[in-house]
Amino acid sequence: CEKCGQWQLALSFLDVMPRRKIVPDLICYNSAISACDAGRQWQLAMRLLNKIVEVDILPSEVSFNAAMSACQKCSEWQMSLSLLSLMPQVQLRPDKISWNSVISACERSGQWKLALQMMSMMPEMSLRADVVTFGAALSAYEKGGQWQQALSLLNSMAPASTPPNAICYSACMSACEKGGHWETALSLFALMQERQLLPDLVCFETAIAACGAGKQWQSALGLLRRIPELAVHPGLISYNVALDALQDVPQGAAIFREAIEHQVYPMIFGGAYHRLDLHELSPGAAALAVRWWLAEIVPHLLARPRPPHSLYIITGRRKDKQVDEDDAVVRPVVHDLLDSFGLPWQALRKSLPKEEQAGKVDDDKTGGVRLDSKTLDAQYLRRLNMFQ
Repeated sequence: CEKCGQWQLALSFLDVMPRRKIVPDLICYNSAISACDAGRQWQLAMRLLNKIVEVDILPSEVSFNAAMSACQKCSEWQMSLSLLSLMPQVQLRPDKISWNSVISACERSGQWKLALQMMSMMPEMSLRADVVTFGAALSAYEKGGQWQQALSLLNSMAPASTPPNAICYSACMSACEKGGHWETALSLFALMQERQLLPDLVCFETAIAACGAGKQWQSALGLLRRIPELAVHPGLISYNVALDALQDVPQGAAIFREAIEHQVYPMIFGGAYHRLDLHELSPGAAALAVRWWLAEIVPHLLARPRPPHSLYIITGRRKDKQVDEDDAVVRPVVHDLLDSFGLPWQALRKSLPKEEQAGKVDDDKTGGVRLDSKTLDAQYLRRLNMFQ
């Protein structure tokens, strides 16, 4: 159960044992906590840890480490810190696994300064940072926009004792790319291959994003084509970063159609061709989607005996009166594109009309624009397709 992440089954076995007059020991509880860790059930893991104390069993380092790992996976950094501080009170010495869990929890939660502070304290505990520690610290620098520090830390990793892995390289590459140093990111991508280290999917996607930042669309396309070397197919992020790099060249339209054929964006129509849903699309992918939809889909809608009165472009979802990240990034791209085409549009400031909400979740909180079909000319729209 623990190895397969079957936390429900593990808890069921633990619950049945007393009924069959079998007293669970520490190993049983630790296995159950580890199963909760694998299933990202941090609250249940904490309850089991408390249960160990209630039944007068002394928890071990394994007990605490499994609980902290569950908290780390769910970005519960404060709970991870509490567990770390609690271990000495029960005569347990936090080990490297304990510290790595807390550092990773802080990094995942955006507490990047605290994560780096925790790493700096490890030598005081006679603990030496390993590749997991370095990977978490590099991710912390990346989240903090500290690309120079990330690069320095990566270079400090001794090739013999602590060689950087793909996670370390991808975090440093991302820090450099976000810091505007795309050339450095691509140099790191080349360096890891020189050192016979196989890039993972995140490394490829980060390198493609760096190509986009540097207007190196040919390289971006080449990297996209290399992803199957990993025995995986390019996914949502892969196509999004690639289309950001390819949006201004004819090859971009072909790659976008390829993404549609591979169902990378399965909800782009939501069952209705007069509504284009750009949720989860990057700015480049969104621009290509709008151009393709206007030039190849909308003319067919207008040719129907009863064309739709209104057409909608959905740019994101609103939650609690706040626009989500997709809407904030994609919305200005759509507005500028429609303006450049000379097409009149109206902003959806509150919601879709009720007749458009049927069967859609959260449509009452949709952000986007409305186009009046009476103002659209099919021949003009077809000419918008510059990538034929």
